[in-house]
Amino acid sequence: MATWRDFKAFVKSGYEIEQEETDMLQLLLEANGGRSQVVYLWHRRLMKGTEDWLVMESPFAEIGESDLATVLERAGEMVCGGVVAIDGFAYFRHALPLENMDINEFERPLRLVILSADRLEHQISGGDDF
Repeated sequence: MATWRDFKAFVKSGYEIEQEETDMLQLLLEANGGRSQVVYLWHRRLMKGTEDWLVMESPFAEIGESDLATVLERAGEMVCGGVVAIDGFAYFRHALPLENMDINEFERPLRLVILSADRLEHQISGGDDF
């Protein structure tokens, strides 16, 4: 998959899209134990628009309702991705270049992002809000 357009076509062929914008797809996917997790797939351009990247992120907590040290310690135990704060929420995020991306380079990290965000959400708040 070399372009965002190709990537979107692939995602639409195999996943149910909850919301779509020009540079974003929102999915709601099953995590563990009947829990679900929202994930956003963003198209980002680097190097003055010459590199196309995919950013996967899934919210797991409100910033004011979570212990930052605990969040960072738990995220440090995970192989794929990291934690970012956006508009008052904590997200688990992973990014990769679209050029020459294989299916397994998307699907396995996507699953890890979903499961990691769900695990953090469960450990930090005990809820299933995202």
